[in-house]
Amino acid sequence: MHESSKPDMIEALQALINHPRTPKHEKTAAQEALRRLKQRRPAASKKSKSLPCIECQPESHGLETVGDVSWTDEHYEYDVTVLFADRKTGALFIGSDSGCSCPHPFEDMTRDDLDPIADINELQACLHALAGGPRVDNPRAEAEIVELLERVRARQRSLGRR
Repeated sequence: MHESSKPDMIEALQALINHPRTPKHEKTAAQEALRRLKQRRPAASKKSKSLPCIECQPESHGLETVGDVSWTDEHYEYDVTVLFADRKTGALFIGSDSGCSCPHPFEDMTRDDLDPIADINELQACLHALAGGPRVDNPRAEAEIVELLERVRARQRSLGRR
């Protein structure tokens, strides 16, 4: 992740778990996500020179983009979370990156830098954790979260999953 004041996923999930307004089901999903992330969190990977940017060409990494949430409206910087799906298995992975407009989002990241998402409840918990709590103060970001969750629900229905 480029320099940012935004906490990483582990810190964000811990804050959501401790937030007094977090609903019980979301707190449970966040606790499960936190447990899994702490178990698997590797050291940051070094991007292979042979692979293109994971955001620009996710198919080169065996992924497809499901959707994203932009946390800022500034034109000179980015702060984005992207949800990817494995093209073969449909497994979901989430990644966040932020920085000034000079580097490209996710340019130094690989699939190994993405965090697996078990289900839609965990996805919602992760997005709310990154938003800073169960209530999202940015109306555009909240709309993007709602849209992304609906895309995942539609995707799950089409794959015959709940």
